[in-house]
Amino acid sequence: MKSLLMRPAVAGLISGLLIGTSYPPFPAWSLFFCLSPLWLFSLHENRWKKVFFAGFVAQFFLSLIGFNWVSHTASEFGHLPKSISYLILVLFCCTGSLHFPIAASLAVVIKNRLALSRKQTLLTLVILTGAAEWFYPMIFPWNLGYPLLFNKLKMAQLADLIGFSLLSLVVMGFNALFTLSLDHFPERGWSRPLLVFLIGVFGLEMAGGFWANRLPSPDKKLNVLLVQPNIGNYDKFFAERGAQFQEPVIAKDLEITQAGLFKFPQTDVVIWPETALPIPLDPQFLSMPQQSRVLDFFKSTQKHFIVGGYSQDPGIRGRDYNAVFAIDQDGQVIARYQKHILLAFGEYFPGAQWFPFLKKLIPAISDFGRGEGPKIFTLAGIQFAPMICYEGLDTKYVSSYASGRPQIFVNVTNDSWFGEDFEPQQHLIMTAARSIEYRVPLIRATNTGISAIVDETGQFMARSPQNIEWAEGFEVPYQSNPSPTPFSFLAPWLSAIYGALILGLFVWIWFYRNV
Repeated sequence: MKSLLMRPAVAGLISGLLIGTSYPPFPAWSLFFCLSPLWLFSLHENRWKKVFFAGFVAQFFLSLIGFNWVSHTASEFGHLPKSISYLILVLFCCTGSLHFPIAASLAVVIKNRLALSRKQTLLTLVILTGAAEWFYPMIFPWNLGYPLLFNKLKMAQLADLIGFSLLSLVVMGFNALFTLSLDHFPERGWSRPLLVFLIGVFGLEMAGGFWANRLPSPDKKLNVLLVQPNIGNYDKFFAERGAQFQEPVIAKDLEITQAGLFKFPQTDVVIWPETALPIPLDPQFLSMPQQSRVLDFFKSTQKHFIVGGYSQDPGIRGRDYNAVFAIDQDGQVIARYQKHILLAFGEYFPGAQWFPFLKKLIPAISDFGRGEGPKIFTLAGIQFAPMICYEGLDTKYVSSYASGRPQIFVNVTNDSWFGEDFEPQQHLIMTAARSIEYRVPLIRATNTGISAIVDETGQFMARSPQNIEWAEGFEVPYQSNPSPTPFSFLAPWLSAIYGALILGLFVWIWFYRNV
């Protein structure tokens, strides 16, 4: 078996298959040893080009498995032929996770230059791969920590100390121990690193369970109605571009909301998903017929609303924004948040600010403005931290809310462009991770699912079905005076932490070689 893994294509293929089939929506069956084939090959191969090739094969196949929805999105959103959509998927698979081959090949160069031992090489692989995972620019920023939450492992509860990025580094450490054991097998002493591996996994599971049990119980409750209108992509596309197509969308939003309030009359706050309202609610538009109709409906319910919609600059050359509005019981718009982190190729075309002709290549790609950044709503006496879609994946951005002491996270999104199976599950679990990191419950409203309520331990109190009209009421417990987590102070410094780890690695190697 070990001799078979000395072939770069085989080592890369096996690691790619293991990683890809251990990431949501799959169970994490090989999470703690999925990198071992690639890293075992890196221990014994001295030519960095071969190691890079093995890593490239691994990242290609893990991307093909885990992010196969890219082709569906290209076809659905960009209205591209299937052949072009598959080509886009292939291009994504070639570039989406290059941090694996970059880190592995760089570790081999360092191994050769500094004559590192196998243990030193594995430590180098762990730190460089973790740092590369953090720094490498990804359209969909994922890491090996998220499967811990998806599979309900208790060690995920330690994320309020170190975050899921550093938990991913811990997972890589377990991979290194397994690789070391595999490398020594069947020689004497091969079981020692495996024993440390088993004790480490068991110990972190125990620590995670203990840490979660010490959390204070919520002392407040909010009655919330989640509205999932299930509006089709073409309906949304035309409603965003023509007033004559807006009426059916608005009517559907209002009808579903009214039915939900009838079932759950004790509702305090109603939440609509991203761009549910195909019209802007900025002050300069409020006297227009559609806006007046919607606000009159809000007022008639005597409920508070958090609504995903559109926003525009008041200038002559107005700029569209993806936005969230807070509306009080009197039907007054009291706050607005404009999305700050835009999705590349979804909400803007990278480089189009310098080369405007790029916008004409795929006209379906929107050209949204970028909002100012985090903003907290005070609605119904509660501090809400709004996040739109992709923003919930950026833990450093979410940490910017920490100083405002939000009581509840609200994430509005629209996953209708991404298919049913993979991306909605991945997006959901990666957003839910913020609830553990900051110990703040999350309310997530989506257009087609999966809408959810997540408590501060990452447990799902509610999950909607997909691709159906749905409106349900729930009681959401929260802390009236939440304490900041250790990770909330750590998150802004993650880049510096990874830099310090790399520096510390070289200092340790130098000291070890000169003792």
